[in-house]
Formats: sequence, C-alpha cells, structure tokens
Amino acid sequence: MKTGRYGFMAAAVLAVLTFQAGPGAHEARAQGAAAVPAAYAQRGDLNETQALGRQVFAQSCGICHLQPSLGVKTYGPVLNRDAAAGNDEVMRAFIVNGSDRMPGFKYYLKPAEINAIIAYLRTVPVPAAPAPDAPKQGEAR
Repeated sequence: MKTGRYGFMAAAVLAVLTFQAGPGAHEARAQGAAAVPAAYAQRGDLNETQALGRQVFAQSCGICHLQPSLGVKTYGPVLNRDAAAGNDEVMRAFIVNGSDRMPGFKYYLKPAEINAIIAYLRTVPVPAAPAPDAPKQGEAR
C-alpha cells in the first residue's frame, strides 16, 4: 500500500469503510474505498463524472467529511449540495486552497478530480432535520 501523508489518509478511509457492519459489509470490503456509507451510496443515477467524484471524495475527503458510524461526529462538516452555499467556485477554492482546518489539495488532486467531487456533491441531498421532540441518540423515550 502507498505510504506517506496521503497514502495514510487513503488507508484510513479504506479502514473506516471496511469496518462498517451490516448488510452489504462484505461487498464494501470487496469494493474498497469506492464503497461509501449508505447515505452516499446506491446512487445508480450518477453519470461518469459524478461516479468518479464519489470515488475521489471517499478516498481523499471521506476521512474528515464522512460519518464512520451513527453517533460519531466528523472532523469536518458533512457535505451535500448546499455546501459552500451551493456555489461551485467557492467549493473549488476550499478544495484547492484549504482553510485553517483543512489542507489544500491543489498539488494532490487534478482539476478534473476536483470538478468531479463538486459534481458528485451536488447530487448529495441535504439531510432531513430531526424532529424537535425526537429524543437524541442514546436517550430513552
């Protein structure tokens, strides 16, 4: 397996994705980093660019932006079509240049891969807000 800074991130993403249990877990292990959590997977309507974006997102961004299991917080925000206020250029700037908490990927990702990530994220629906009277995870009713 590739070593180094980004190789470690890819290995960590693969480990997180492989660890997920439940129906289809053995398929996730077989598919490696291309398999993503249920909220992002099973999108048969993705075009080729969006499918590449899903794969690159899982490999390069998932370690911080994908929730490894229920109840576990992510390091970075969970991303969807409303990320960066829906503005592709703002999202591109974040991916390329990074921020105080996020590294820039201008030397790691090709422009086509960045465009693919953006195209994929524009297909990810905004999660539904929890009901105001719903108990929080871990609370008894």
